Amino acid sequence: MKTREFVLLLILFTMMCGAGYYYFFYIPLDKELAAMSATIEQKELELNAAQARAVKWTLLEKSIENNESTIARLNKNLPANFDQKDIITRLERILPGDMDVSITFEDKAALSDKTKVNTVGLSFFAEYDTFLSILRLIAADNTENRVVSLRYTGDIETGLSVNMEVDFLTAR
Repeated sequence: MKTREFVLLLILFTMMCGAGYYYFFYIPLDKELAAMSATIEQKELELNAAQARAVKWTLLEKSIENNESTIARLNKNLPANFDQKDIITRLERILPGDMDVSITFEDKAALSDKTKVNTVGLSFFAEYDTFLSILRLIAADNTENRVVSLRYTGDIETGLSVNMEVDFLTAR
């Protein structure tokens, strides 16, 4: 074998080794690396989503704790044996449905074995005619109902901001 043939065979052998390495090692490793990169990206997205859910879950837990403490605080303000359902039903008949009303309750002593006085605080904004209508309906609901206090600001043209306390009689 001549030197020239030997060099050509050496070049051919080197090229074959390079091609074999490329096809049998580099391409499979490159595909595996690309698949792993895609898996890593997918896992990172899943991790980010899980972290977002964890943050949302924490916020919801705090919200639930706040709501539970608010409910507990509000329940402390509710007197025992108080017939709120009856009074709220009566107020729904008296007050217009679209009116934004703030209602507070105060339990008073029983008048007798059959009746009880419950003071209800109402705060709302209304036109003058609506306000008069509400007063008439409170009186018509039960002749024993009475307005204990009444405060309002505003005027007849622009409307009245009303704060009032009403004693409602309820059956025991």
